[in-house]
Amino acid sequence: MSAIHKTPAPSGQPAAGNDVTMVAMIPQWFKASTVDLPLALGSELLRFAAHRMQVQAEFWATLARCNSLPQVAEAQSSFAQEAVSEYTTEIASLIKTAQDNISAQAA
Repeated sequence: MSAIHKTPAPSGQPAAGNDVTMVAMIPQWFKASTVDLPLALGSELLRFAAHRMQVQAEFWATLARCNSLPQVAEAQSSFAQEAVSEYTTEIASLIKTAQDNISAQAA
């Protein structure tokens, strides 16, 4: 009887017909893609949503203290500029989180 030689697949992917490698890779890939990444992204999204709700509450309190239309306009403008800036930063953060998770999975 001859020994069966199984070669590892390139770039961490299981080779076709390599049952041992495929079985070993599925749980890691499955956990990384269906548990780790969604939890990391979900956690970050919930943190950001909580922060934005707090900022929104502070904005309403600021509006309540306004005594003139120019003050209201300034408060709204400041709030909108801050929101755009924070949402832009958050998108970059989510992309980095996803990239880091995928890179860790590939390693």
